[in-house]
Amino acid sequence: MNSAETNKLIREKAYLKRVSLFFGHGVSNIVSALIGAILIVTVMNDTGVENTELIVWFTIVCLFAATVLLIERAFAGTKLTLDNARKWVLSRTISGGVIGAMYGVSPFMFGENLQIHHEMFFFIILSAMISVASTGYTLMPLYYLTLNALTMLPLTVYFFLQASTFHTVLAITSIIWQIVVLSKSWKVSNTAINEIFLNECLRDEIERHEQTKERLQYLATHDNLTGLPTRRFLMDRLDYMIKRSLRYEKMIVVMFVDLDGFKEINDLY
Repeated sequence: MNSAETNKLIREKAYLKRVSLFFGHGVSNIVSALIGAILIVTVMNDTGVENTELIVWFTIVCLFAATVLLIERAFAGTKLTLDNARKWVLSRTISGGVIGAMYGVSPFMFGENLQIHHEMFFFIILSAMISVASTGYTLMPLYYLTLNALTMLPLTVYFFLQASTFHTVLAITSIIWQIVVLSKSWKVSNTAINEIFLNECLRDEIERHEQTKERLQYLATHDNLTGLPTRRFLMDRLDYMIKRSLRYEKMIVVMFVDLDGFKEINDLY
């Protein structure tokens, strides 16, 4: 195997490691998402938003939150391969992305009842959720970018559409905030991914050294032509058995077999 193939194999192993580490954060992140949803529903309920709209919005969030948890549970019992790893990440991205999109479009759904302090509340809640999520999804930067875009871009667009100085400032603040969060998360993500890759490189190097060591040990104790144990192997085993017999006070037996005329066969072949 050449260096290019080896490097590709190591990167594939590192990706599988990232996927396995990526899953497992579902419960904590869904809990934070549901807490945010409950807060939004509570605040919107006081603004006069119809209960039907709130129930529909909250039900969709809960439905896909449950989907995320089901995907996490199904993933725990599967054998991860390169073929199915991307499918698992895609399914997780879709389910998590829908939750982010539901948060992002919420100001448009409840816009008629919103006032400035409600809009500020949306900005604080969604920014906090994205910031919390960034720590759990650093191993999958594209997932986090998708989640961030589906959550914060609609909110930013909503602020710009209000056509007031305050909303424009709020929209610009949202953009700056996201740039800061994304840049920090991207650096952390690159560091984590590189560490996993280097760890897999080290593990591969150790495995190859172990294989070389075993091969050299085999060549040192076995005949290269016949594959049979050599005199050195015999003496090592005899030494081990003698020490073992002395320790446990048991006898050992050595059987010697001589084949008549074998010299001619050995010389010929």
